[in-house]
Amino acid sequence: MQTKNETPKPLTVVFVDYESWFWGLRDYGLSPDLKEFVQDVKQVGNLEQIYFFADFAKPDLEPERFKLRTITTNIIDCSHPDNKSKKDYTDFIMLDHIYRTIIQRPEIMQYVLVTGDGHFHNVVAFLTTFMDKTVGVYGVHGSFSAQLRECATWFKVIGTERTVEYRYREVLATLNVARLKKLDPTFGTTVGRCSEYYRIDRAAVAMTLSKLIDEGYIKQTIIHSENGDRMILITDWQCLKEKGLWKSD
Repeated sequence: MQTKNETPKPLTVVFVDYESWFWGLRDYGLSPDLKEFVQDVKQVGNLEQIYFFADFAKPDLEPERFKLRTITTNIIDCSHPDNKSKKDYTDFIMLDHIYRTIIQRPEIMQYVLVTGDGHFHNVVAFLTTFMDKTVGVYGVHGSFSAQLRECATWFKVIGTERTVEYRYREVLATLNVARLKKLDPTFGTTVGRCSEYYRIDRAAVAMTLSKLIDEGYIKQTIIHSENGDRMILITDWQCLKEKGLWKSD
C-alpha cells in the first residue's frame, strides 16, 4: 500500500532479449533467475507488462518456454522464416515492439531492457533524450556494451559476483583433479577439460584462467622431458585458501 508521502513508481514495461541473457549466463554455467529479476524490477517500477524475445526453435531455448510461462504469456518467437539462425532478426523484432509501445502507450514512463547489445543504444538514447523516459538496462557481466550503459538512465550488471565465483570454482576444481591424479596440466588441457566437463564456453574458461595467472595464483613454468619442452601450470593452493578462493583440501 502506498503511503501519503511515498512517490508513486513509474508505469514500467520490460523487453527481454532472452537469447542474450540465456547464452550470456550459459557461458558461466548459470541460468536466468526469473523470479528474482521480476522482484528486482518491481523495486523500481510499477510493472505493467513484460515481453520475452528469442528464437525458441533452437533446441536449447525451446524448453525455456515453460519457465517463461510462469511469468507471462508475452513470449515472442523470433525464429527466422528461412530456418536460419540470425541473431539480428531477434533484435529487429524486439526493436519493432519497443517503437510500437512508444507510439501506442505514451503513458509508459519507464522502459527496462535486458540486453548487452550495443545496437540498442539508439532507441535508449531516443527514449531518454527526446521522449523524457526513464530507461534501465540489464546486461550480463562480460557482454555488456559500454555505450549502452552510458545511454541508459540506470543499468545493472547481471551475475557479476556469482559469475566470478562459479568460474573460479570450475577452473580450480579442474586443476585440483589434475593435482590429485599427479598430472602436469597445461593451459590448453585445463581449458579443454573444464569446458567439456562443465559444458561452458572455452573462451570464458580461458579468460578466467588467464585472470588467475595475472593475479599470481597460478604460475606457468617450462618443464623438459623426452617428448620436448612443455609449459605447465603451477597452482599456489595455500595462497588460494588464504584468500578464500579455494576451500577443498
